[in-house]
Amino acid sequence: MATRSCLMRTRMLAVLNVYTRWLTHLRPTRAHACALSHLRAPARDVFSRTCALRILSPPDGVPTRVCDRLHGAQVAEPFKETTFTATWEGDAKIQESSASSSFDWVVMRRPEEQRDFELDLASSAGATTTIRGTGSSFTHTFNELGYHHVEVSLDGTRLTESGLWVRYVRREIRAVDEEDREALLAAFDVLLNTDDETGVMLYGSNYKSYQRLSTEHNNFAADWECDRLHDGMGFVPGHFSVGRLMEASLQSVTPGVALPYWEYTIDVEHIIENHNGNFFQWRYIPALSNRWFGATDKDTGLISNASIFSAINQSDNVYATSKNSYGLTRSPWNNYNSPLLTRFIGGGSALGEAPIITIDETQMSTCSVLNWTLAKSKTLRGFNAYGEGQSHGPIHMYTGGFSNTPNFTSKLTAIGLSEDDELIDQMWGDGQTTPMAADFFSHLKSLWRYGYLTCPSSCSMDTPISECQCTCNATEIWDDYTVMRSVLKSPIAMFGNESAFGLLEWLCTSNVMLGDHATSASGADPSFWALHGTVERYLQVLRLKDTFTSESWSDEEALFSSNIHPSTDHCRGHYRNDTLIFGELDGRNMTNWQYYVMIDPNQANTPYLYDNFHFHHCEKVPRDPQDMLHELIARASVPRSTAYELMQCHHPFT
Repeated sequence: MATRSCLMRTRMLAVLNVYTRWLTHLRPTRAHACALSHLRAPARDVFSRTCALRILSPPDGVPTRVCDRLHGAQVAEPFKETTFTATWEGDAKIQESSASSSFDWVVMRRPEEQRDFELDLASSAGATTTIRGTGSSFTHTFNELGYHHVEVSLDGTRLTESGLWVRYVRREIRAVDEEDREALLAAFDVLLNTDDETGVMLYGSNYKSYQRLSTEHNNFAADWECDRLHDGMGFVPGHFSVGRLMEASLQSVTPGVALPYWEYTIDVEHIIENHNGNFFQWRYIPALSNRWFGATDKDTGLISNASIFSAINQSDNVYATSKNSYGLTRSPWNNYNSPLLTRFIGGGSALGEAPIITIDETQMSTCSVLNWTLAKSKTLRGFNAYGEGQSHGPIHMYTGGFSNTPNFTSKLTAIGLSEDDELIDQMWGDGQTTPMAADFFSHLKSLWRYGYLTCPSSCSMDTPISECQCTCNATEIWDDYTVMRSVLKSPIAMFGNESAFGLLEWLCTSNVMLGDHATSASGADPSFWALHGTVERYLQVLRLKDTFTSESWSDEEALFSSNIHPSTDHCRGHYRNDTLIFGELDGRNMTNWQYYVMIDPNQANTPYLYDNFHFHHCEKVPRDPQDMLHELIARASVPRSTAYELMQCHHPFT
């Protein structure tokens, strides 16, 4: 490897040590700093212990940098103390003579050296900024992102100059230390309780309230014309950009926080291995606890009062354009009348009763499914489809779940579906696609867009849900070949005409209540905001490996067949040259394609990085000819494989 070979060319004069902050739960500490590709510590610790930039001494005696490339730089986080310490290696005489000497430090940020997409934070960003310090150690808190130089001199002689990137670090929720977790939740609390006008006045133009961002997701996904965020090429730019908008808003309140990601396959595999695949345990995972996004009452589906997120209210607001009959910012086809965020986690029961239907591992987002997704995603279009599918869709659908379906199994039996072990497979999926029960209920939105599912224009909040019901005529739908083919093709193939028609009749009269995560209102659930960073991380793996054979994004490819849009020929949000659906991002108006180019991890344009690309929890996944996870696991086991391989002198996967 280039880095390793360059380190062995000559003896070393000095070492610039940057003491690092641990990124795992094993040893949290507030001392923060930088990462190098040739860390000596085990890879699982990512930033652990001391990372050293070795300085070489060529024959002419002029010190040189190890890696003189743009990505050959260390990484620090903004708004956290970074400590630099100079020590010597090699010549004992030099060590002895320097013991009483004073090091001089210069940290410099030059505007002309910043990337085109660099996000400037400080008012002085347009000018060169210089920070000076003295001593064997130097501590500095960066308040600006971008590329920096760190120079070290001894008694007036410059020893070395090191490149340094300052970037936010997105960590997996289990790797976020207590202080950062508390700061993040406190920032969320502000967004939950401060309106946009007040927030902008107090925190600046990046501020957007929680209610606004979650409502806008509901507006775009529940638009009458089409779903502008799902079932097409707009999935990636829509969800990744709105995640950044949420992160930027949190940072306007507390500049040092970053949006974590939730690697849900860890929880899926844990339940399979330790709870015999009993996914009723899902409600007890860390993400759905009061330490993070709120525990859930198994009977009501409401968030615990011990969580700040229990107060999330989906009542009408100034941003809402898509609402249900009760005027709540929910899917128009979901006439649930509780204004509070709801997670049913499973289904098949009456309201107010614990769910009785769960799933099995063949319908969940397992490591095997992730491995399959990475192997199959040979094109950008393919990743939009597979990334939206079973590699993350079941997390939404199962966490949201459904209710108001008493006597669920007996009704299935009455229409010809057996009430036995096969019920789970019949009603939650076939192991290849998104879960079927949730998928079948998702056809409500298709029937609504076709105009067959009709809902009352309005209902008062005290109107019982039985009197404010969305309904459809199964016979009319059955006679419409276009709609039948769209909605019932899979049930007919699995169960036959008679049972498929029975399912349709039941769907039209069931008055099912859907949990918010399983609908267009998923953005109301705080776990939503940690979910899609995980998917972006998967995309980064593919782009770092240069896996795509095509990144084609023609208008003809923009929409998938699952995007039902009978009232229009166009669905803004999915096309290459559409501007980002959520609007300006980090001070820039970009098209979907420009944004996709900007977030390329090979270019280091984004203001954030992910802490690692490790998948040790997937080690038991069976190998196959297109295996990718085991390659990542193997590379993560060597010392030089860190979270920031993309910032180093070598290509991360060579």
